[in-house]
Amino acid sequence: MLTRIVSAVFGFSLLIAGCSTTRNEFEVAPELLTASGTAKVSKLNNQNLAVAVEVKNLAKPEKAQPGATVYVLWMQPMDAIGAPPQNLGAFNVDKNYYAELDATTTHSKFDLFVTAEPSGQSIGPSNKRLMWTRVER
Repeated sequence: MLTRIVSAVFGFSLLIAGCSTTRNEFEVAPELLTASGTAKVSKLNNQNLAVAVEVKNLAKPEKAQPGATVYVLWMQPMDAIGAPPQNLGAFNVDKNYYAELDATTTHSKFDLFVTAEPSGQSIGPSNKRLMWTRVER
């Protein structure tokens, strides 16, 4: 009986560990000095990763980069050599300078970074990285 209980507890702890969420803090360029951001990454049942990004105190894009109208979140895979950065979406910054964005990826090692762009539909980053972090799961 005790063996079953120990096995059940051990199995449950492995299940919880497999579903754990990691939290990565973004580094911030001087143009966005007051901003802060986190990326929470969780493994999904299909082995993909869910990425939830939250950014606070995000200045208007045109203040960070002249001509910019939106911030875009990019993912640069590290486990796919030569793969270009992927546009994960544009942030909708609210009146309190807060934004969040959720995405899913099949990659387990990647850089996340934010740029200020003229359009949320950009196919490649045109400006310098304003916020960045590395994810390795």
